[in-house]
Amino acid sequence: MSITITRSMHGLDTEDMSQEFGLEPRRYDYTVTASGGGKVKVRIEHRTPDIPGIGSENVRGKWKTLVDKFDTDSGQTTSGHFTLPSFPTHPLTKMRVHFSRSIGSKGVDYVYHQEP
Repeated sequence: MSITITRSMHGLDTEDMSQEFGLEPRRYDYTVTASGGGKVKVRIEHRTPDIPGIGSENVRGKWKTLVDKFDTDSGQTTSGHFTLPSFPTHPLTKMRVHFSRSIGSKGVDYVYHQEP
């Protein structure tokens, strides 16, 4: 499944979390293209599953970083890849992309594309 997210952050917008996606555990390639004069910061995360326990001993899943935060300046494209981990009891792994820009920086338009 390929994913394309096209958004912008201008004015007081400084942070944008993409929705969560349930994807097959495998390698994915991505590109981020920025325009509009600013710089977008991107971090890619996956969620570990909840682990049921006895009574109140459940272990809650956590968001963990797959790709550390990187910058893409306006007029540039950044590309890379990551591998979504697999969990024995879950056929799909949750992932999300976190976009941000510095307060007071120029606005930015960006396109994130990901495919297996």
